[in-house]
Amino acid sequence: MKFDISLKGKIILVLAGSVILSIATGLSQAADSNKVTGITRPDPGQTKEVEINAFSSGKEEPYPVNVKLGSKSYTDEEINEYLENVSAGIEEAVKGGNPDLEHVSSKLDLKTTYADGLVTAEWSSSDYETVSFDGTVYNEDFEEDEVRYVTLPVRLSMGEQTKDRLIDVTVVSPELDAAGKYVKEIQRAINTEDAKHAEDDIVPLPEAVAGQEIHFETKDDSVSPLIFIPLGIACAVCIWFYERQKKQRAERERRDALSGDYAALSSKLSLLCGAGMTVYGAWKNVSEGYLKDKRAGLTGKKESYERMNEALEMMNNGMSEPEAYTRFGESCGVREYKKLGSYLSEYVRKGTGDLKRLLQTEAQESFVRQKAAVKVRAEEAGTRLLFPMMLMLGVVMAIVLLPAAKSFVM
Repeated sequence: MKFDISLKGKIILVLAGSVILSIATGLSQAADSNKVTGITRPDPGQTKEVEINAFSSGKEEPYPVNVKLGSKSYTDEEINEYLENVSAGIEEAVKGGNPDLEHVSSKLDLKTTYADGLVTAEWSSSDYETVSFDGTVYNEDFEEDEVRYVTLPVRLSMGEQTKDRLIDVTVVSPELDAAGKYVKEIQRAINTEDAKHAEDDIVPLPEAVAGQEIHFETKDDSVSPLIFIPLGIACAVCIWFYERQKKQRAERERRDALSGDYAALSSKLSLLCGAGMTVYGAWKNVSEGYLKDKRAGLTGKKESYERMNEALEMMNNGMSEPEAYTRFGESCGVREYKKLGSYLSEYVRKGTGDLKRLLQTEAQESFVRQKAAVKVRAEEAGTRLLFPMMLMLGVVMAIVLLPAAKSFVM
């Protein structure tokens, strides 16, 4: 069975549920009693703040009270017991990672509190150059069998009572593997040479250590050759992107140049065909005129006319006019030239259609497209100039505002 509840019914159900929950919560809170008869003390060495409400029998409104409690107080017997327990186990507690206090080669665990913070400890050392107050052991320069005896006085305190102890430790040389021991031998040999040649400018390095020939080299801080692999990959990617952008930019410039020449080229063909020339004659006239102006230095190299000259040479070498015009349009690769090659090829093949009108229309449309393209390029140039202008504005604002800010600070 399926029940469909309207929007109004859903709203009513939600409101009714919220009211029921509110009433149930209120009744639950009224039934629960928050009455307290005692407050638990904080951990040793800590304080605790509790806000409670005090209710008087003659007044319904509560009196807010802020209670501050300290940790539990201990009797002299309890304090003495804590100090004795800590003192009895402190030697085991301070050895840290060392096997015992007669063979100390690594840091000691000298804590400042024991017994969960009830007992505080103040440490000192008879030889801070060997063992510091925090347990750090300085034995890096020890000989292999060298030992040093250090006393660590400690004062344990709890409340007003204190207890002093002396912890004797024997510091030995650090445990070294074979490589570490050999490095020690090398350092010892170098120190010997240093002492022998104290008055010389150059300290000679030993040629043999522990019966083994040895030579030295400066530490290699040079760059790893492997770094050139990712650098080469990054450079290759950058070059690929650069060449791709360069190729796309060159193609775009080529297409823009072809589009820019199309209006004049189609106009010349239209005028010559309209004057009674055949398509071939008009084509030859325009192509040869371009070559003549190019040789005279009156014009630069233009791809559209170069393609026309190639088509003219193909026709002179036996290719049919329709195929040459079609290939001309395809070689240019621009929509306008493809259309022009198709028009000329169709006209020569079938001899139908008003070629003069078609060429005039193409010339007019080309001028309109060229005008629109110039407008777009002008807008793009303006957009590219926006960032330098913003930088210049930022520089001007900095020049104006910085002196004012400095004077304001002063």
